[in-house]
Amino acid sequence: MRALVLVATAAWILTSCSLPRVQRSVPPCPLPPPPPACEPSAYVPTTMVPWDLAPPAWTLDRVVGAQSELQEWGLVPYGSHDLLVRGQDAATTTYVPVRRRDAHTIEQCESCVFDSTTTPLAELIDRIAWDEQPTLSPNGRLLVFSSNRPGSVGGTDLVVRQWDGERWLDTQPLAGVINTPCDELSPQFVDDTTLLFSSAGHQTVGGYDLFVATLRMSDRRPTAVNVTNLGAWINTEHDEIFPRMVGDTALYFGSNRPHGTQRTMDLFVATRSSAAPTTTVTGTVVNQVTNEPIARATVTARDAASPAILGSTTTNNEGSYALKLPVATTVVIAADAPGLFFDDVTIATPTHADTSIQAPPLALPVVYTLRINFPSAVFDQPYEFTLDSTGAETPRRWVNDLDRLAENLLASSSHLQRVVLVGHTDDVDSDESNFVLGEQRVRFVIQQLVQRGVDPALLEARSSGESQLPVRRDGESLDRWRKRARRVELQKVELQ
Repeated sequence: MRALVLVATAAWILTSCSLPRVQRSVPPCPLPPPPPACEPSAYVPTTMVPWDLAPPAWTLDRVVGAQSELQEWGLVPYGSHDLLVRGQDAATTTYVPVRRRDAHTIEQCESCVFDSTTTPLAELIDRIAWDEQPTLSPNGRLLVFSSNRPGSVGGTDLVVRQWDGERWLDTQPLAGVINTPCDELSPQFVDDTTLLFSSAGHQTVGGYDLFVATLRMSDRRPTAVNVTNLGAWINTEHDEIFPRMVGDTALYFGSNRPHGTQRTMDLFVATRSSAAPTTTVTGTVVNQVTNEPIARATVTARDAASPAILGSTTTNNEGSYALKLPVATTVVIAADAPGLFFDDVTIATPTHADTSIQAPPLALPVVYTLRINFPSAVFDQPYEFTLDSTGAETPRRWVNDLDRLAENLLASSSHLQRVVLVGHTDDVDSDESNFVLGEQRVRFVIQQLVQRGVDPALLEARSSGESQLPVRRDGESLDRWRKRARRVELQKVELQ
């Protein structure tokens, strides 16, 4: 489905060998190397879906005014109106100025104009590559677009340019887990840290699917984490491209799913059935050791009873954040930042709309204690649920805690020298056997993190065995104390 890559303004589609801008005294272009294998993995239905994009909360319809015999590829923002990307094929594709009369209806805007020279990409593209489909973050600091410039992972990748306050920095591939040997297309910012895009890689229902990723600043460079398929209700075995979120109540996208005998690309919209009443949750994020506020920490709220992401934001210079969340809902609010680990808190939001609640501070630790609940002498078959700092069983599964830990390490990997993992045991058995057991448990954790994409070269295994037992608390049972002793502690060592 390579034709989808070419959906853009035709005047910008130039390559160094086919349409040079100037005469150059260089030899003919050599044959390109064979492309890497594009092998997306099958979509896993249990994958976390943001915004809970599923009935009955959401409904899906074709957009009135975007169902012609032409291909309606998508709807992109442009000033005070929108642009409908429409054409028969790549060569005839144009941007048609339109207005949204309501969520389900668009109409051509005769008084609106489109000038391609005013797009954010116009002055920044590399004219000897295919650089297209730009999106600018709301704060104006990140420009992300699709490109096939040399050095791509394969097909078209998502690349980024940063505004440092004085100039646009050089174009870089978007770091993290977002680009694949398949095509990544049509990025669109939802907010400063949330990016929608289309891809034929990752886990797909079929063809091109819609995904969402979180952007985090890692060593002053944006890194994409948490790449998530929008789900089988939105994506099909056909192609879905050009996602566009309007507020948190409407998701527009193009799809060529069959409609009777017709199978052209049409514009669809998923709309939230009713605007749920919301409340505001505020809080702060601090360093657990220094108690100083942390700026630009990532804060995410999830429904405690489901995998739905309810909101995300970043802290300001005072370490404060504010999130609009549904009323009468139990939510888990989590925060993390490069160089530190993460913390979370579970709260119940107020029952009345337009109110506010202060969440307890989130304290990001320098040393992270992973309390996987191992049987006393076992290192590779943990109990399902983890323990808290008192040794009591939590409702969190160890696989989910490792997912979260891997996510944090991936986000900060570019400025880490290494991560030291130390295994600890209880006092049962000999010093020698416990030293070996502690190391085996660390090796098990490392194996799990590597399976989740963490670079094994970053991970250093150590064992303390039973040499650093925790102090037994007054009235604490022997079994509870020994459970607290069985742990793996992690500490990040940053590059100098």
